Amino acid sequence: SGAVTPFTTTDLTDVSSTLGATATASVAASKGWYINMPATGEKVLSSPLIFSKRRSDDSLIYEVHFNSFVPDSSITAACSPVAGVTNAWTVLLANGSGAATNNNADGSTNATDRYEAGVAMGIAGTDVGLIRENATGDLELKKITGTSAESAGELPPGFGRIIRSRWYDRQPQ
Repeated sequence: SGAVTPFTTTDLTDVSSTLGATATASVAASKGWYINMPATGEKVLSSPLIFSKRRSDDSLIYEVHFNSFVPDSSITAACSPVAGVTNAWTVLLANGSGAATNNNADGSTNATDRYEAGVAMGIAGTDVGLIRENATGDLELKKITGTSAESAGELPPGFGRIIRSRWYDRQPQ
């Protein structure tokens, strides 16, 4: 077999300010996508959660949920603890677009709809997905970030099996 060539950002599409069909077309012509974090010093410090959701046309979409940390830029002392906030991101796996339309209720659908700013003080860590039965008997997904929870929607019928999405291979010593 041939040599393995690692991906670089030149192999990927920058969808930081691209949404919807434009992002889908751009990503289809490359090996994937990336987003430059919008705030100065912002970093992704959590593992992602990937959920599938059934749309009204019965097709599935895949959402990626992750958290980023935005340090407080007003603290300049070298020996001070770093304060900041956690942003909760939800993007479509297929193209990096925001999973919700006008998520931040600013009146327009744009790149800031991909995240909810300041959901927790400090570093919240990785989201936790909680599956529960709602009042009508349907399974519902709750996403817990830090000490707050939000509904991530109803799960598709027949949902219930857990599939490992990543693993580590340990070689014998």
